[in-house]
Amino acid sequence: MTKQISNKKQIYKLKDVAEIKAGYPFRGKIQESPNGPARAVQPKDISELGELIEEDLICTELTGKRTADWLKRGDVILINKGWRNTATYIEQDYEDITLAPTLFLIRPKKDWASKLNMQFIAWQINQTPIQNYFKRSAEGSLQVSLRRQIIEDAVIGIPPLEEQNTLANIYENSIQQQKVLATMVRNIHNQMTVLAQNLVQTEEKQ
Repeated sequence: MTKQISNKKQIYKLKDVAEIKAGYPFRGKIQESPNGPARAVQPKDISELGELIEEDLICTELTGKRTADWLKRGDVILINKGWRNTATYIEQDYEDITLAPTLFLIRPKKDWASKLNMQFIAWQINQTPIQNYFKRSAEGSLQVSLRRQIIEDAVIGIPPLEEQNTLANIYENSIQQQKVLATMVRNIHNQMTVLAQNLVQTEEKQ
């Protein structure tokens, strides 16, 4: 289904409407600590569809000097290392989840909080125009990364809130449909594997 955007949209840079902060400055590699007070989101904890895989988060100690930014509803997190610069919308408040340094936290500015649907912002970041901009702007050969300024200067279009909400709902529905489709494909693959194994086993018995 194609959704037409009204001519009422306005063009901004992401930094005009949101604050972008680097993840928590852990010292060195994030070490697992079963009794640690925090859980850390790393790029591996973001699915291909842009969802937080909460059950895979490790507990750890806060080894840096800065106070941690705990994730809350309406936040968007963005992977800034490698070629998979996926944005993820956070649907609820967390009192113990923060980000690794390889992610950025995107949070609406106070005067924009009531004007933005941040799930819409996550959707827009994940679309081709901004993703191509990130690929053109990425730095490094072995360890590709995005500087904060690159993210801050990303150009976004902001239509009226009602249209943002509509697009956010379409985005959420598309994720759920892709998950169902992926499950169906995986089940068919598993069935084909079983059939192939049965054929081999049958031949071996003859």
